[in-house]
Amino acid sequence: MSEQLQNPTIAAQSKVTTIRIIYILFIVSYFTGGLAALVGVIMAYVNRSSATAFEKEHLNYLIKLFWISFVLVIVALLTWVFVIGMIVGLAWFIWSLIKIIKGMTRLGEGKLPKA
Repeated sequence: MSEQLQNPTIAAQSKVTTIRIIYILFIVSYFTGGLAALVGVIMAYVNRSSATAFEKEHLNYLIKLFWISFVLVIVALLTWVFVIGMIVGLAWFIWSLIKIIKGMTRLGEGKLPKA
């Protein structure tokens, strides 16, 4: 820990690694019923206050992705007995997977996520 205080590059790399872990938790959430995404969004909220502008953009992106996904999944579940729920669920799955992959890619490239 004291090494991170002396070397800001290590601390910055550590935060990027944390953001990468949050992206991975979002992917894992497809197999855990959303529990991993809940852990990820809590991590995003906790780390947002001490983040740089670049890191904060990615954390805000993940938080926004979580809440939009939460609403879409609730809508899909409530309308599942109708065909519309299945369509909403499939559209959410494809949309969210693309957003996660694009966000992770842009994080690795050192770019801001696109809205």
